[in-house]
Amino acid sequence: MLQDGAPPDQGRGTTVRTLGQFSVVINGIRIERWRAGRARQLFQCLLTEAGKPVSKATLIDSVWGDSTARSPDVSLKVAVYHLRNLITDAHRRGHGSGRPQLWIDLHRNGYSLTASEAVIDVDDFERALDAGARAAKAGREREVRRHYRTAVDLYTGSYLPECQDVWAMVRREQLKDRLLGAIDELTLLARRDGDRTVMPELHQRMLQIDPCREESYRELMRWHAGANQPSRVMHWYFTCANQLRTQLGIEPDRSTRQLFYDAVRGDLAARTGGPAER
Repeated sequence: MLQDGAPPDQGRGTTVRTLGQFSVVINGIRIERWRAGRARQLFQCLLTEAGKPVSKATLIDSVWGDSTARSPDVSLKVAVYHLRNLITDAHRRGHGSGRPQLWIDLHRNGYSLTASEAVIDVDDFERALDAGARAAKAGREREVRRHYRTAVDLYTGSYLPECQDVWAMVRREQLKDRLLGAIDELTLLARRDGDRTVMPELHQRMLQIDPCREESYRELMRWHAGANQPSRVMHWYFTCANQLRTQLGIEPDRSTRQLFYDAVRGDLAARTGGPAER
């Protein structure tokens, strides 16, 4: 790693939020004014690959893209300069001592974001998912439930929701897919244990992440049919139909329509115990 301006020393605490909203707080000071030069986008791009060197060419393409900037190399250096100043300023204003827990390091052909000891919500989220996956592989179901539940609680929204760059959208979908897999595992465990009481919560959580997940609508319809709540069955069916038409331009699957017809006729209630079934 090249020495490109020694960073100030390490401070009291840094928190970075990326799920549901984006914020950086250093020693109690929130960075608000990211200035010109796309410093915010550059920080987010480096954060997505935190701890790993990212080439200058990749950063320029990811952050500036097809921009008409005449000197992209200069634009990158200016953005890095602004980022370092923002970090240093927040660190000092928060009366931090030592090296900041965030810093932009120079490498031979690029830059990396060092985030030693900083609290980053997406890292905590992925650690919980990883721990749950390891527990599942080892057959430790109690730990699976605990870790996956932690991941569900930590996921407060989409990754960098305001960023529409391709690299951010790819990362966003990867995280959503991982969470959906974890919730699906929780529903399988609950169903196997005969615990139907948690099913509505889990399936509604999946629909917050993927509003077109038809199987979750069917599960909610079954549950409310078993609870003798036809108005809720209709609510979920028409919500499903509206989401599919609006977002995908399709109608509900035949199995979803048949389930709805059976439920409103009362046929489904006789075949499911709803929330009382254990």
